[in-house]
Amino acid sequence: MWCLIASCVSNATSTQVYIADKTEKTIITEIHRLSNELHLDENLVKEIIRCEGTLYPTTPNVNYHKRVTGYEYDGRPVIYKIAWSRDWGPLQINDFYHEQKMRERGLDIHNDFDSLQYGMEMMAKDGTEPWKASKSCWQKPAKSG
Repeated sequence: MWCLIASCVSNATSTQVYIADKTEKTIITEIHRLSNELHLDENLVKEIIRCEGTLYPTTPNVNYHKRVTGYEYDGRPVIYKIAWSRDWGPLQINDFYHEQKMRERGLDIHNDFDSLQYGMEMMAKDGTEPWKASKSCWQKPAKSG
């Protein structure tokens, strides 16, 4: 996505905003800006994003509840999947838990920049706990010595 003042165009590979002074705003520049502003480790944020999905998200991840609704004639269970939530943006913010909170703050969970800002503010407040499911991917092993 790129925007010039109020007009936006989207493509599947990146998210960009062109501000009135022609400065390019990208997910990478926002990670850098917010890391400095919120005193976060920029490299850790990028690693969590890498493990959660991508720096250039194009579609949300869907979370399912699975329920056995019966059995096939050979005994195999019939499993019904129910989509109950989606994870949005670079830091995969879950809409079930966070969409209303974001809306109350004037942020849109479907906007990559808003989702990134909300996620990084959450990281500044709660640490990496919300991303513990992917910790084995982004945590650096302790150096022995």
